[in-house]
Amino acid sequence: MIAVLMMVKDEEKSIKVSIDSFKNIINTVIVLDTGSTDKTIDIIKSTCAKNKQKLYLKETTFKSFPESRNEAIEFAETIKDIEYLILMDAGDELKTKLHKNEFNKAIASIPNIYNHALIKHNWLVNRVFDDHYDVRFIRNHTNCRYDLKYLVHEKFKNVKDITNISNIFYLYQNRDLYGISTQNRYIKDIENLLKSVPNKRNLYYLGQTYLSLEDYENAFKYNLLSYEKEEDDDEDEVMGDHILKNILVRIGYSAIRTDKNKNIIFTYLEEAITKFRDPPIDAFIFLMSYSIDKKITDQVIKYVRQLFQLQKPSDLSMVNHSFYDYKRWNIISIVCLLSNQEIELGRDACKKALSVGSNKDDLNNMQVYNFLFSKK
Repeated sequence: MIAVLMMVKDEEKSIKVSIDSFKNIINTVIVLDTGSTDKTIDIIKSTCAKNKQKLYLKETTFKSFPESRNEAIEFAETIKDIEYLILMDAGDELKTKLHKNEFNKAIASIPNIYNHALIKHNWLVNRVFDDHYDVRFIRNHTNCRYDLKYLVHEKFKNVKDITNISNIFYLYQNRDLYGISTQNRYIKDIENLLKSVPNKRNLYYLGQTYLSLEDYENAFKYNLLSYEKEEDDDEDEVMGDHILKNILVRIGYSAIRTDKNKNIIFTYLEEAITKFRDPPIDAFIFLMSYSIDKKITDQVIKYVRQLFQLQKPSDLSMVNHSFYDYKRWNIISIVCLLSNQEIELGRDACKKALSVGSNKDDLNNMQVYNFLFSKK
């Protein structure tokens, strides 16, 4: 009742590792090949035969990511006895601690109200692990379809009730081995996003991609457009607070990197700090670093106590640990020293910085610490 559904093209280097990763768990493999010219199809057939997995293969041509992914789902819907689909890309590896019977029972226990489920995707990129969550599990024969408006970062239409089943399995990929060139991927994403409907979501990802390429002028432009644009009536996804926070931080950071007017920088970073009950630590760090550089720390001293007391979020996979564990203590102590205010707080922050900093940081922190103790 469970199958893995894959859309592939020229994946001879990575397809076997994907199929082998679930050979002891899942017996059915459904593949939409969109025009491979290498050995991908031969490898799929031989691997499934060796693993004694049932293979359903359809060969076609690539259209766009959402169109072709929808075609893959439509192909899967022609298979009557498949109730659940795990959506994998070539290079993905399915990871679970469950044996086959336990796995099947866990999947079967998912309440019927859920046609879509989030899965943790664990990537190894430049030897660093990065976690994100995406809909990679759907109930077959329920008309789940990708929205054609989104050519990049595809998303499903009409998602109402959704659950997270990362406790059952997650997907791992070594992007250093199997990911395409990051630079080329970003450039291709920009091409597709510039052709897409200029709604709030697409503008958000456009700004994010330009920031990844360190094109700060365009990052500033498109993050600002995303923030200012009203959500379209036909958009089925409302930008959550975490995205709005990201946009404000990106606007402020891009403004710093492009030497925009101080008022612009303060406007957006201060809004990120004051608008939300749990403000992003990045906004504090960027604003205070800028203020130290411009020797205007008197204008940010009012935020040091709030930054000192800021609690690390419960979702540790989304946290910049260095900002919470070291950078904030260092930066608070410097702001307090330069503004000659909140001296006691600055001393406490400097003690924390000294307790977690590396050897190369100690000299700077000790100098700050000694200056703070010389203050009355």
